Amino acid sequence: MPSYAYTAKDAVGNIRKGVMAAETEQEFLARIREKGMFVTEYKERRSEVKTVKKVEDTDESHYPYQYKLAIDGMHCSNCARTVENELNGMDGVWGHVDLGRNEAKVLAKTARTMEEFAAVLDAKGYSVTQFNEL
Repeated sequence: MPSYAYTAKDAVGNIRKGVMAAETEQEFLARIREKGMFVTEYKERRSEVKTVKKVEDTDESHYPYQYKLAIDGMHCSNCARTVENELNGMDGVWGHVDLGRNEAKVLAKTARTMEEFAAVLDAKGYSVTQFNEL
């Protein structure tokens, strides 16, 4: 089902922003009117379900280096998938994110530094706050 990001004014002129799911554009506009608001701007948003990048080599014995990263900025499963995809996109790296703990366990074929992981994740808005070799 598509959703619509909108900016609207309520009955007293306050600006409201939000996202509303609706089957059709007409249904979306009708629901906004029912709330007593006037839409000033909107656009349809189609969300795509993110999938985790597959790692070609899943033999753990090929990854002699193991790390645990504490990661700040993950709030939902899409955040976790984004972080995991970024880690798995690094050459010779296989990562798995635990959203509940805000951590990632990372296996690597070569030695890595906190700065390498931080550079990749910082570019996506996440911070590596702790780095431990296991």
